[in-house]
Parts: sequence; C-alpha cells; structure tokens
Amino acid sequence: MAATVSRVHDIKTARAKIVGDSPLITHRYVNRRKDVPVDVSMKEPTPLEEFISGIYWITDEIKFPGSTQAAAGARNAKTLDEFLLACSKGVRFGIPAVVIKTAAIDAAAKILKNVPTKVSARSLFFIRDEGVPDGLVEIKAGAPAMREDLLRIGDGAPFSRYRPMFTPWSCEFDITYDAGSEKTLEEILKMINCGGATQGIGEWRKARGGTYGAFHVEY
Repeated sequence: MAATVSRVHDIKTARAKIVGDSPLITHRYVNRRKDVPVDVSMKEPTPLEEFISGIYWITDEIKFPGSTQAAAGARNAKTLDEFLLACSKGVRFGIPAVVIKTAAIDAAAKILKNVPTKVSARSLFFIRDEGVPDGLVEIKAGAPAMREDLLRIGDGAPFSRYRPMFTPWSCEFDITYDAGSEKTLEEILKMINCGGATQGIGEWRKARGGTYGAFHVEY
C-alpha cells in the first residue's frame, strides 16, 4: 500500500497596510432579538446620537491605556464640540477585520485568474484583529465627520440619516498565511488590493454601487 505524503504547513505572519482612496463611512449594526418587541414609545435618536451609534470603538486598556474612558466621553457627548474634544483624548476607532477579507475574496473570485472558490479562498489567509469585541482592526484617522444623507424607502417621504465618515484613513494589521500553499504572500496582497479597488468596505462602498471605502495596499 502506497504511503500518503502530507503537505507540510509553513504558517507565517506578515504586516500589511491599506490606505484609503476614498472616504470610509461606517455603520455599526446592533443585533436585536426578534422575540423582543419594539418599544414604540422610544424617541427617535438625534442626529448626533445616530452619528455616534455608527462608530466602532476600540477599548483595550492594555494596548491603548485611557481608551475606555475616552470612548465613554465621546459616546456620551451632548454636542459635536464635546465629541471632538473627547476624541482628542485617546479615542481609538475600528472596522471589522472580516469586511476587509470579504472584499478581497469577492474581488478575487470575480476578477483574478487562478483563484480557488470562495470557500477554499477563505482558508488562504487570516486577518488578525485587535482582540476586542466585533473583531476590529484600528482605523488610523482623526475624528470622523458627521455625514448627512437624504434617503427614501419606496414611496415614503425622504428622511435624513447621519453616519460617521473618516478621511483620510488607513489600517494596519497582521496577516497569517500558509507559506507552503499554492498562493504566495504577494498574491494574497494582490487579492486584498483588488478588493479595495473594486469592492471597498463600509457604507456606500463600490460593491453596493457607491464610491466610498476604496483602498489600496501600501507595499
């Protein structure tokens, strides 16, 4: 009986940086249990409250001392000036690492040659987050601007939505990959770069018909 030769895995880690080519708009979605009724007596959030609710916060006292207190001050701000002042005291913002990987895989499957299926492509690399809730990587940027968009659902009346918008922005993160696989680090970075150019991340990204959240890999 012939012996089976197992492929040797060579797990390595590399640092990567993406740089925004268009503003990044975030919207932190909060899950609500379906069996919990909506409290119709709750008032609509103010523009500032809605804007603040769209932010992903990184609070880690070991990596970023003071970030928890700073984030609390920004979350509870009553005016935009109070928010900006709190942000100047060490607030850290984030974006889920998974959205960067999803952009890369979706783009590679549609555009690049010799790329495996989405299912197998997911195992090619892993983007390490900061080890905080929501699996975030840090957005390197100043305080976000409050963006107002006029929306309409069906034939209903138009209404405004307020979202945080970062510009300029960048992210740095570690990529774990198998150097013994069929894809090199350069090819993985090409996938991520392609994801930034054609898919984007965040609200109104390219994959959803928008122009925001585009980025490139800084080699």
